[in-house]
Amino acid sequence: MNRHLKYLLKLKLSIAFGLLLSNIYGQETSTISIESSLKIAGANNLTISKLNLNKTVLEADLLISKGWWIPELFAGIQTRQLQGAAMNGNGSFFTEVNQQNLWNGVGIDALWNIGEGIYKTKASELKLEANTYKTKAEKNIVLLEVADTYYQLLIGFLKTNAYHQLHTVADNISQQLALQVGVGLAYESELLLAQSNVHHLKIQELNQQKYYYKKSAQLSRLLNLNPFNSLIPIDTILKPIELVNIDSLENLDSLSNKRAEIQYAELLLKAVSTEKLTTTKAFFIPNVRFNSFGSLYGGLLGPVSLMPSSPGSEIKQLYPTTSMNFSLQWKIPIEKLIYNGPTKKIEASEKIQELEIKEIKAAINQDIASAKQNLLIGNKQTELANKAYLQSKKAFNQCAKRQELGTIRPFELLQAQEIFIQSKLDYIEAIANYNTAQYAFQVATGINL
Repeated sequence: MNRHLKYLLKLKLSIAFGLLLSNIYGQETSTISIESSLKIAGANNLTISKLNLNKTVLEADLLISKGWWIPELFAGIQTRQLQGAAMNGNGSFFTEVNQQNLWNGVGIDALWNIGEGIYKTKASELKLEANTYKTKAEKNIVLLEVADTYYQLLIGFLKTNAYHQLHTVADNISQQLALQVGVGLAYESELLLAQSNVHHLKIQELNQQKYYYKKSAQLSRLLNLNPFNSLIPIDTILKPIELVNIDSLENLDSLSNKRAEIQYAELLLKAVSTEKLTTTKAFFIPNVRFNSFGSLYGGLLGPVSLMPSSPGSEIKQLYPTTSMNFSLQWKIPIEKLIYNGPTKKIEASEKIQELEIKEIKAAINQDIASAKQNLLIGNKQTELANKAYLQSKKAFNQCAKRQELGTIRPFELLQAQEIFIQSKLDYIEAIANYNTAQYAFQVATGINL
């Protein structure tokens, strides 16, 4: 319970410092954690939003390709007027012809390129499935950048806080030395060095403020938030996270196949291979054509004369007509027989895609090896930084007791506190880098964030 209260106290102090820091520069503030950063990025990040919209585009392309078998319906009115000369079916010409007729009706017209329709639809399905893995891969990249930026923001925030504490202590020591110089208990050179050290620490605090605001704006961009609103990290008590068990970092060779990038590339290769079938097998499948209509056909301005005219025939202006046509047709392009350009082009695309898969696998293996080493080194750095922190804390506590006894110079206490705070920051930075390495290794081994 005491540890929990201590954590809440430090958290409140850090947030209070952040609010004070931002109020000085007239900026609004918002608190944020690593969990909320990743969650907001998944919902708000512009790159991820574009990836989701790209999926919608591919879904629409799939719907378009699926519609290859749906025929067209038509309806309308057509008039025809011919005046002058006209040729009869046997080659005879008629002069002073005056033809006027009207057609109105509805119909259906369908041309089914069966081979191309089937294979293009299958290729579109594979591309849509491949895009799912591409989205996962690129989303992981964005979320890794968010995690790294958050921890860098946290480091900048804590360092700003640390230098603020140091220059406050240094200022108090400078004031003590000023009193001691006034009564002859200290040298003026000591006072000048103390005052110079105060200015140095203030400059370091301002440098860390610049870094903190830069990372705050960068994280705001990644989360699609207001960049003028300062983000205050609340994970001020850091602990190493264990997304991956270090003891299980063996036999990593097969992990590359789990990566979304590989699955995306392999599905894209299947899509290209399927499209190639439109230039090979599809040529052996005939096109099917069906056309039919029903209409009223006859005179434009009045009744028409019938030929031959039978006794008792009723003279009308419009007469019902129907038509139905069905055909099978094989198209054999001469260009394919001579050059076969489309097939060669797609085969080259296949080979390019196969090389890209090899490149991706090599890059993934490099990512896994690098992430593994970063994780192992980060674990070692965390252990060393923790030892240094505990040692400096013990030394600082001893110096504080010596101060109560009056057996320590002011500069010794300041130096002890500087080393203590720096070792604490080293420990925090080591944990932040270790946690970032945990996220990176998780992604490198094919586990999505």
